[in-house]
Amino acid sequence: MSIRLRAFIDIILFFFMIAVSVYAIQRAVIYASFLKIEHNETTENIRRVMKSIDREIYHLDKLCRDRAQWTDSYNFIDSLSEDYIADNLLYETFKNNNINLIFYFKNDGAVLWGKAYDLEKGASVVIDFLKDNRLDPSHPLISLSSPNGDDKSKIKTGVIDTSQGPMIFVTRPILHSNGSGPAKGMLAMGRFINKTMIDALKDQTRIDFEIGYPLGEEKIRNIKGKMAANIEQDLTFYTVDRDQFTDVKTLYPDVYGNPVFSIYYIFAREITKQGMTSLWYALLLFISAGLIISFIMNLRLQYNFIRPLQRLTDHVLRYENEESYPVRLNLDRRDEIGTLAKSFDIMMQTIHERTEELKTANEKLTQLSQIDGLTGIANRRMFNESIAKEWRRMAREKGYLSLILADVDFFKKYNDIYGHQMGDDCLVEVARTIAQSVHRPEDLGARYGGEEFAVILPNTDEKGAFFIAEKIRTTLMERNIEHKGSNINPSVTMSLGLCTVLPQQGDEISDFIRNADHALYFAKETGRNRTMIFGQYPEILPLPK
Repeated sequence: MSIRLRAFIDIILFFFMIAVSVYAIQRAVIYASFLKIEHNETTENIRRVMKSIDREIYHLDKLCRDRAQWTDSYNFIDSLSEDYIADNLLYETFKNNNINLIFYFKNDGAVLWGKAYDLEKGASVVIDFLKDNRLDPSHPLISLSSPNGDDKSKIKTGVIDTSQGPMIFVTRPILHSNGSGPAKGMLAMGRFINKTMIDALKDQTRIDFEIGYPLGEEKIRNIKGKMAANIEQDLTFYTVDRDQFTDVKTLYPDVYGNPVFSIYYIFAREITKQGMTSLWYALLLFISAGLIISFIMNLRLQYNFIRPLQRLTDHVLRYENEESYPVRLNLDRRDEIGTLAKSFDIMMQTIHERTEELKTANEKLTQLSQIDGLTGIANRRMFNESIAKEWRRMAREKGYLSLILADVDFFKKYNDIYGHQMGDDCLVEVARTIAQSVHRPEDLGARYGGEEFAVILPNTDEKGAFFIAEKIRTTLMERNIEHKGSNINPSVTMSLGLCTVLPQQGDEISDFIRNADHALYFAKETGRNRTMIFGQYPEILPLPK
């Protein structure tokens, strides 16, 4: 055997060994990255479906709170007024609010009034555990056996199985409009998890999932026994990987903590499919380039092949150790190795783009969770986060922090006269007025709850905060929103309470908020449609307990 042939065979064998090594590295590092992205996307999709159901419960809770914390409902427990029923409990109420069940209970679990409808069929239905018009106090729909015994502990939410299928529900104590008690009873609202809701959730999440119901012990065993379990913090789901798809299932618990239905969807494995295609394409290019180079450029092997290959290998290892996806090799070569490097960069670009897309989606979900769905300004959750953050910042910087709490005057009468839709429009106008009155990036206007709003003003003293509060109040009056039910003005007005502090170590945010609420209380007590500063009250008004 000639030396040339032996050298050629040695080069071919050497190249073959390198080719196998490169493929193994790509399979272990790059393909593993695609698998990780695919797993993260699967996890995020199933979490989005779970959160969409939780959001439905949250919106139902808002509806229930509006009815339960209302003096008319409080009086209805004793009077069972036909006018109240005619105004608030007709079939149109169920249909317009997409509610299947409304029940009023006494404190002992007895049913005062209740109806349940199948809105898809337009017919009333009977719920199995409500057919006797009484619930045991320990029933999860009302759960009166609370260790605390206070009204807040009577608020119950979740999913419960019924004879009509799974249903999300909210139960709240019936209180006066100002939140005072004691509770005279409880109001329960429910919404069936039916085809209408599932289709709406599909549109919201853009995920084509299915609900598996009913669940039996055998089905649960099959899911847990035949599918791989994945535990991601507070989420457990099960998967089966196939060539083109991944079957994904999770179990949604009812109020007892037992699985009530399964959520199932098929995840197309396009990411790993493209990854494998790219790996094979890169490998074929590498082999082709190596054969040509080994045949015609034997003497320049070290210069033209080994060194570029080493750079490529180091680059692959860098992704494994550092996960620096935006970094590109950018190997400036007009040959097969350059083509291979370019293909590798394209794969990395794909990984980076998918990662950024997931990051953007998460940021959007976070933003949506901090915005009030009706008014478009910050919600209570964002208010709580912002005031805690600004409290700490002002304590460090020794700056003033001001808080304005505002309440629409006679808003319940506004709803009674103009209806809840006009009431929502009114709240949107109030929110727009607040948003247009605060201009600094660090200032925050938020919906505090119902018809209450809040404005956080960092680095703002009492005089500046009073100016902003009056600007909000007078601007709202200039909008001239008609209010025939107001006792003080023919248009919609607001009462505002203001408190300004220099946060100190040992001070409590809760006291700060309570003081602003006291000022709002005195603004109402002294005639409404005014701004009251905490501590600056007429001597005839006692401090509320």
